[in-house]
Amino acid sequence: MLGYGSRVPAPGAAGEPGPSIVGVIKYNGTAPVQQRITVEDFSFPSISVLAAKAAFGAIRGEPTTVVGADARNQRILTDLDPAKEYVPDGALDHTMLYLVMGQDNARGTMNFDAPWYEPDGRMSISWDQAGQQIIFTRMNEELRRHARALGANYISNPTWSLFKLGHLITAHPLGGCPMGEDYLHGAVDEFGRVFSGDGSVHDGLYVADGSVIPSALGVNPFLTISALTERNAARKVQHLGGVPYPQPPLAVSMSGVLDPLEVITYTQPELETLFRRSAPLPIDKIVNQPGPPTIDVAARTIQDNSYWKGFFPKGHILNTLSSAIFTGFKKTFQKQGDQYVGVTSDTDGRIQAHNGLKEITVDRQTGALAPGKYILLNYLDPQWAGFYDVLKVVSEDLVIGWACAGSYPNGAHIMTFAMSRRYGFSQMTVDDHDQLFDAGSVPTAQELNGVWQMDIISNNNQLTQAAYLQFDLKPDGTLQSNYQFFGLMEGLVVPSFTRDHFQLNDFTMFHDEIRKVSDDIFVGRYITDSLPDLTSLFNGQNLGIFHIVPGSNQFGFYYTLSRTGKSALPTDSLLQPFLDVQMPDGLSMTFDETMVGYYFEGVSTPAPGRAGDLTIAACIPASGDPAGATPCSFQAHMTIRDVNEFIDGLAHEAEMQGAITLNNQTVAMNPETSLFNYLIVNPATREAEMRYHIEYTSADGTQYVFEGRKYMQKDGGNAIADLLGDYTTLYCHVYRRQDDDTLVETGVADLKFKTFEDLAAVGSLAGFLSSFQVTGTSDPTLQLQARLRFLAFTAQFVQREYDPLSLPIVSGAAGS
Repeated sequence: MLGYGSRVPAPGAAGEPGPSIVGVIKYNGTAPVQQRITVEDFSFPSISVLAAKAAFGAIRGEPTTVVGADARNQRILTDLDPAKEYVPDGALDHTMLYLVMGQDNARGTMNFDAPWYEPDGRMSISWDQAGQQIIFTRMNEELRRHARALGANYISNPTWSLFKLGHLITAHPLGGCPMGEDYLHGAVDEFGRVFSGDGSVHDGLYVADGSVIPSALGVNPFLTISALTERNAARKVQHLGGVPYPQPPLAVSMSGVLDPLEVITYTQPELETLFRRSAPLPIDKIVNQPGPPTIDVAARTIQDNSYWKGFFPKGHILNTLSSAIFTGFKKTFQKQGDQYVGVTSDTDGRIQAHNGLKEITVDRQTGALAPGKYILLNYLDPQWAGFYDVLKVVSEDLVIGWACAGSYPNGAHIMTFAMSRRYGFSQMTVDDHDQLFDAGSVPTAQELNGVWQMDIISNNNQLTQAAYLQFDLKPDGTLQSNYQFFGLMEGLVVPSFTRDHFQLNDFTMFHDEIRKVSDDIFVGRYITDSLPDLTSLFNGQNLGIFHIVPGSNQFGFYYTLSRTGKSALPTDSLLQPFLDVQMPDGLSMTFDETMVGYYFEGVSTPAPGRAGDLTIAACIPASGDPAGATPCSFQAHMTIRDVNEFIDGLAHEAEMQGAITLNNQTVAMNPETSLFNYLIVNPATREAEMRYHIEYTSADGTQYVFEGRKYMQKDGGNAIADLLGDYTTLYCHVYRRQDDDTLVETGVADLKFKTFEDLAAVGSLAGFLSSFQVTGTSDPTLQLQARLRFLAFTAQFVQREYDPLSLPIVSGAAGS
């Protein structure tokens, strides 16, 4: 189809418009299909021009670079003139709309209801938490990078960003009547024929549009929809010519089709659909078998046939409540003679409600219950007699049920729930954890090395991402252990290796005991034996996330550790708003630093690196000038070219210029080759350092290189003293450059950044603090953001490296 506009261009207007989409970029062509995205440009319809000018001018968006900011602001002001519909120099003429396509999880839900004001009923559609899926975050960040490359402000989808709702707009909604292999898996077959409730098809009823496509395609669906429609039409022509359609498969069970690990995350509408459409298995399939669970570490799944683990529907108030108090429900069934009986209990085993079960057949619609075969569960104890369940065993490991209040068959449906005998490590129970812990081994330092996510377990659900642990095996064999608790508290813990577990000690009465399950899964306990026996208080061994270790008085919580594959702890949540702020490129920062001390000509260190440099301090007496030394100092002006690059990069590099005083002469630094690196990690030691590389030429034309380092690592128990000493002490080596460009060491120096030693030092400190200036913008908000980002970067390092609450560090190699 071709369409033509009838508007006559105004004199002086732009040329005829082209197609609405002129470019397309495909991303991640080698990645899994679910991670690929496609970006297209889009044109403004003329009817929206004035509204777009006003809206975009008001929103303005996020600046991605300070370069050209004045020109962008001027274009916005130009567009605000309502008398000018089209202005080549306006902001809208320099604006690009993005269309992005990818694959979501296709978890939309269609809900039908018939309120009194709409007696014919109505259909509503919802996509549960669609905007929170990772694919949409990836899209948004990719578009922001596009805008940065173009030097433009970035405006995210207003329905996405307004009030942080995460709402989306789609031009091509798909699904609703999806294709499926049978009536249990779709609304239509591969030819668009509509399934009936018994698995056959409705003769003559077809669907031939985008609703038959079961998920997003990641590209414009026009050709795919057209191809499917033409294929189905061609098959219908064959049918009219005497070629019959194949008979649809009549599914009798969902066994082998449904994944219990997915179903236990379903919402109420999704569970209800499964309950109504699934063919049931006989009642004997619901009987449990005693025995320990079977744990598949590689698949991270647990098969426990001794009971049915219950799951409230996602989003239900009971799901929220049970998660908050770390308790849920479970059911155990057995056959006694010709009777089926069971017990429903909370996951910690305090409540015991006895059940009787029997198979029932519903011949006609009974309330909301459709005709079919079910299992009726009655509660036999008087206090629970006002409730009953209607169950379907839909596979060997999965039961879907109705919880009802009242008396069967006239009770009120409360909710639809799932029960499973197979679940993942994210639903691990205390008994499962005990089994893994008992079978675990002591990890080595090499196996610990990395960043681990801690998930605290209970018998119902887990407190996920409660903490992170980082183990850093240094080249010298030292194992440094850091923690981050609830994204708020960070610090150091002291590791040790015992005969049967790896242990961490902190400043509390508790300690960690950790064992290895696999290369990527550890299990641990954070426990103490300093409290009295709490069994009577708990009324058992477990109370939510707190547990008593069997056969002991040890009390605490259990957890799993999963390797994250990352190289550093997540950003502290208090600092994250400052570190993750989206700042425009081109913001610079400057500050001044003065250091003074002594130069020792002809002196060298006994060893390279930190161990040798620390001996330089021995040359400085407690009072007075050191013998054989001459004064040495420098006044440096540091320039951070781009704050984003400085914080996010690995080198954390700034340019240096200024003057250096040595051997009784003051000369200028070479600004082209003098550099400063802030908190850079030394790959040889994996410890942080500040590096000062200064090149200068003396009065007689001799070229020198001045190398200084501050070693930023905690040594003992006094964190404040360590921090102050490391931040203010610079160990230096001075080299003379030979004609062949080699360097010959001439001496060493020890310089200090003065703080409160005397009035001059206080003035130097005040000058340093006041010297921080942000350049590249006159916007005070951006200037403040840049300063805060620099301070947050520093604060994060200080907290992790110099934790004042940690126990004293004992030097020595880690266990192996």
